[in-house]
Order: sequence, then structure tokens, then C-alpha cells
Amino acid sequence: MTLTLDDVSVAFEGDDNVATITILRGDDVGVKFKYGKVEFDEGGDQTNLNYHYDLVSGQPLDIPKFERAIGDLLVAMIEQFVRENKVIYTGGVDEN
Repeated sequence: MTLTLDDVSVAFEGDDNVATITILRGDDVGVKFKYGKVEFDEGGDQTNLNYHYDLVSGQPLDIPKFERAIGDLLVAMIEQFVRENKVIYTGGVDEN
């Protein structure tokens, strides 16, 4: 399963500045989830993206495929937001 930004709806609800994402197409249509903590793990020559998520409603058909798809979606969202200069960064330490 592959998810693109066209396959989801993103809605900010409440004051917590966390988006609820609804899948509009594919195997898991109707599933709603929120991303939690997102981290970049820079080790050696490779950087890994680690993330947590919470299911809001619905149940994915295949959890490993779902997790890969929402991980790829997160990368696409980050890339788009960086291009559009819409990244909000909180936490962490500036080591420079």
C-alpha cells in the first residue's frame, strides 16, 4: 500500500496543534490516526526517521503495511512542508 498526500485528509482539531489524518483511498479507507513524537536518528552514513502514531478510529487491515505507508506519507509531508517553509520544530537541542 502506498499513500500520497492526495490519498488523505488532514484536519487540525482542538488546541493541541496535532493533525488528525483520515485515509480517503486504498485498503484502509476511513482509518483515522495522529502522528506522535517524530525523531531523526542520525547514525553513521544513514538517518532513520522514527515516529509514533495513535489510531483515532478504524482498524488497518495489515499493520506492517499500514506502518510503512504512513511512514512514507510522513516523509512526503516533511519534504513538502520544508519546500513550502511550513515546518514547525519544537524540542531538541541546537548543538551549534
